[in-house]
Amino acid sequence: MSSSFRINTSHLATLASGAVLIHSLAVFVILLCVPVQAHGWSVDDTLNVVVISDIDVSPDGKVAAYVVKRAVMTDDRSAWERQVFVSAGGGQATLISDEESVWFSPRWSPDGRWLAFLSDMSGDANIWIIPAEGGRSVQVSDVDTEVLDFQWAPDSRSLGFRAPDPLPDNAKAAQKARDDAQVKGKSFRMKHLWIVPWSPPTGAATSGDDGPRSAGVRVTSGGFSVLDWDWSPDGYFMVFSHVPSPEPANSFFSDISTVAVGTGIVTPLVHDPAMNKSPLYSPDGRWIAYIASDLPPCDFSAFAVFLIPAEGGLPRRLAETPDQRPHLLGWSANGDFLLFWEYRGTSTALSVLPADGREPEDLSALGGVMAGIRLNSSRTSVGFYLPEQLRASRGIRLASGRLRTKAT
Repeated sequence: MSSSFRINTSHLATLASGAVLIHSLAVFVILLCVPVQAHGWSVDDTLNVVVISDIDVSPDGKVAAYVVKRAVMTDDRSAWERQVFVSAGGGQATLISDEESVWFSPRWSPDGRWLAFLSDMSGDANIWIIPAEGGRSVQVSDVDTEVLDFQWAPDSRSLGFRAPDPLPDNAKAAQKARDDAQVKGKSFRMKHLWIVPWSPPTGAATSGDDGPRSAGVRVTSGGFSVLDWDWSPDGYFMVFSHVPSPEPANSFFSDISTVAVGTGIVTPLVHDPAMNKSPLYSPDGRWIAYIASDLPPCDFSAFAVFLIPAEGGLPRRLAETPDQRPHLLGWSANGDFLLFWEYRGTSTALSVLPADGREPEDLSALGGVMAGIRLNSSRTSVGFYLPEQLRASRGIRLASGRLRTKAT
């Protein structure tokens, strides 16, 4: 199965575009409009709320892709429907997914020519790609365990992804016989990194399912499970956090390593008693930023941002963030600061943390709880969504909000 679209040919939601520069950073805000109910809130009202997620802005900052999730409850169907929309700005949003399958995690290629996404059109969650200007989607990865997440390589010629290890034959047989009880300490599967090449199809291969499918090339293996990860700017390395196993009890024992894509050689980078996570390469590839907990790590640990040379060395702690629970979004294009978000009471704050150790700066907030916050691949735009209560509108709008940093 495949799907196709043309920009501005299937308008199912109304949007008004806006982008505002801040530190050369454009901000896209999607407002979810929820009607005010005169009769009070009911279960049906809850199921009628549309949920937006997985926002990604194109490298040129002109187009936003995002997922709309809504409940479908009919006489013959009860399910959550997830569809991908794109907005070229200035008006309507275009639905690019079909109604028979689930689409999620849209990601623009760094060169802006392609939009990749995850879909269950082939049965399991795999990577599919569709041209940015419109056309038919093609399946790229072909794994039977499901792709958990993925990132484009910097050169747009391959994609890295994370997936559970394949089921052994005896486990497949047990699963088919419904004799697959989950046993603590034995039933987990490690999650590892893979790479799948991307070569745009030509001729007859543009007709959907005839694309260049691949099971992928394994990058990591062994007695650890990968959590979050990032590409090096040159595409030769990946940095990743990992735990001894994917069991919840091991989530506090995460370390950070790098792997050479061409050889699979893993080099430990951060190995200490703290919980270490969210590694991100700097734009020049010289540094890796990451988040580490205080000791001992627990559910209520405070966290700080550290920088460590990409080739290894002593980490350097950056200034403390106000809530001590930062969520890293990425580096600025010039490598001078890191963008992060934190909670401020009942609201969300978008902030910058200078890489030279100076104090963080809050960007003036739009108010409310921002969600789905994501920095695009060119490090020039950030997208997120905000809930908004309106009496007369049920649509989804792309609105602009002016953000300014405090004077320094």
